[in-house]
Amino acid sequence: MAAQTRAAGWTGVKWVVPPKGGTEAERLRRLSAEMEAVRRGGGPDLDIALEMWETLTVRTAPDLARAVAPFRPLFLEEPFWREVPRALGEIAARSPVPVAAGEALVSRYEFRQLLEARGAQILPPDVIHCDGTTETRRIAALGETYGAEIAPRMFYGPAAHVASLQAVASTRNFLMQEWDAALDAVFESITGGTYPKVRHGHATLSERPGLGLEMDWAALDKRYPYRGQSLRPPGGH
Repeated sequence: MAAQTRAAGWTGVKWVVPPKGGTEAERLRRLSAEMEAVRRGGGPDLDIALEMWETLTVRTAPDLARAVAPFRPLFLEEPFWREVPRALGEIAARSPVPVAAGEALVSRYEFRQLLEARGAQILPPDVIHCDGTTETRRIAALGETYGAEIAPRMFYGPAAHVASLQAVASTRNFLMQEWDAALDAVFESITGGTYPKVRHGHATLSERPGLGLEMDWAALDKRYPYRGQSLRPPGGH
């Protein structure tokens, strides 16, 4: 599971559902039982997002959504191939759980196809895939015209994390920011403490110029030295 953060006090998890194991019926029963246990253990206020790894079909995704709907998942992410927005539209129309899709799409033009097919109520643009903060903001603005919320995907270093936050922090349709908290201590160390901390689901952005980060490249090189073979001419780094 990966932590998520909103702009206000809030707790949630993104549950990466294993793609294999048993028949379709067995997988559906197992996930329903696990979802019920997590809801019971986490309580009524824990938001649970389900990452499906594009392992369902137009036929099976609505069945799974109906099975887990009583346990109130926040959304069902990437239930089917992102390259087929019309199929995602069919799933979203039959699903009682909101659908999220688009983390590997690279421009607002691809997101427009997804939105016109009504294939997602929640968009997870990736600031790296989308070539930066400007295009991410354009995608957020486009999603707003269709009533879609923005929940950016993020599994990179501190600069990308903060760039993603800066891109969507002022958008009206911001829902949450994906946040891999396992590396927070490392990110804080190599940025001299300028990396934003999450407290009770809230991240406060720096008011300093740019991203507000101070990268300690020497500390980064020391912690993660490059050991691969250089592809440059002899003597290159």
